[in-house]
Amino acid sequence: FLAGMPADRLWPRRVMSLVLKGIILLRGEYHRSSLTNYLIMGQYYRPTIREGSEFSWLSRDPENVRKYEEDPKCGYIYTFNGFKTILELMDQTYTNGSWIRKNPELPIRLFWGAKDPCINDAHDLSRTINLFSDHGYHNVTYITYPDQRHEIFRDYGKEAAFTDVLKELE
Repeated sequence: FLAGMPADRLWPRRVMSLVLKGIILLRGEYHRSSLTNYLIMGQYYRPTIREGSEFSWLSRDPENVRKYEEDPKCGYIYTFNGFKTILELMDQTYTNGSWIRKNPELPIRLFWGAKDPCINDAHDLSRTINLFSDHGYHNVTYITYPDQRHEIFRDYGKEAAFTDVLKELE
């Protein structure tokens, strides 16, 4: 979510937060809505829905998608409160002055699948890196996995992602 919603897209999050607050007053914060889920999550799964699952955006590996669908702890629709909380966290993340810089020398490594619909393109990734830089973190690098989607540690080619993380940890 976070990388796909940079600061210049702040107003849609704020509008949606206001709408959700109004709906919560009417329906309650623990209500789940397929329509709200579609409006918020549909942007991620619409491009891959022809592959047979609304969760195909997570991984190119159909076995991984099947396991996700069968797991009762996955694939549920967030409550209104859940969506509102996610939007508020994104708002805090992308609002200037909301960060407390404690260790500006901290190396920050971003790993992303180039076909992850949460990150629209390399331009969004660049804006995320600039966000760290704007907050005083200048040791930020990234690794792109060209064919991977959202779950780089469960997609085809996951071995490269694990290897790269282990190298960084060493």
